[in-house]
Amino acid sequence: MGFIAVQGALTLEENTGRKFQALRAAVLARTGKLILITSPYGAFRTPAQQGYLRNGWEKDWPGFYYAAPVGESNHEDGCAFDINNWAAVGEQVIKEEAWKLGLVRDPSERWHWNNPRGPKFTFSPAALAGVGAVTPIPNISAADVLEAQKLLKFLGYKIAVDADYGRGTADATKHWQEHHDLVPDSIPGPKTLASLRAAADLKKAADAAAEAARVAAERAARLARETPKMWDLFWDDGKPNPTGYLGTPLGTAPLPNLTVFRLFERRITAAREGKTETFNRLEIQMMNNVLDGITRRFLGIQ
Repeated sequence: MGFIAVQGALTLEENTGRKFQALRAAVLARTGKLILITSPYGAFRTPAQQGYLRNGWEKDWPGFYYAAPVGESNHEDGCAFDINNWAAVGEQVIKEEAWKLGLVRDPSERWHWNNPRGPKFTFSPAALAGVGAVTPIPNISAADVLEAQKLLKFLGYKIAVDADYGRGTADATKHWQEHHDLVPDSIPGPKTLASLRAAADLKKAADAAAEAARVAAERAARLARETPKMWDLFWDDGKPNPTGYLGTPLGTAPLPNLTVFRLFERRITAAREGKTETFNRLEIQMMNNVLDGITRRFLGIQ
């Protein structure tokens, strides 16, 4: 079975190729328009190419349409071709001229024409070896898919993280690209991954800041709840109690509770405002002594 070139590198079985050339000439004469075969897989296909298209359809990759299993497509015989611009040229004109040449259109694919009288081609076992294995989509690796999925999920997209480039990943990638001034090709290439990484870093920083604010607010609330307890320890019936002591600071004589209370008041106020208050060594020791006394009192330790 011989093959002839019909459009660039695209080839067809010789008899089918002659019919295509005749169809193209007839349509051109009637419409002034040149019919074009879809490139690169719209004419003869090798088993590997058929397997690639079938795999893309099964995995729901963007831009992939139904393709027959390997060994069942008349593209593999070189007896079929897909017209890319059938709608622009004129479907009815193509039909009329194709039927004159004995070409038949697939009822479910308006662009697909085949030559039912064309020969059947049998591929050798060597040619079929490995066909049907998963073929990666061009210019993308499983590692890139996995990283993109992790980043997209972290940024709020509800997709599976499985390194499988399916419709969900493609749609999420395209949505991200459309909203971040990137080419919306659905493929997580270098620029898209860089954009996702930068956004993820910003979100991590924002999340960390939000967590720090939450912890600070929680700490301030806790201090506010504890303030009345400290007040009762340092004051007696709403009045300062300058003679009662909860701890012994450094030095030969303890200081009144009112003085220590003022230290804690400074500390609590600073914490509420998210500031850091500076204390000298004596003041720190005084507060530590009081905290130790509070702990003992709450625990009932004499």
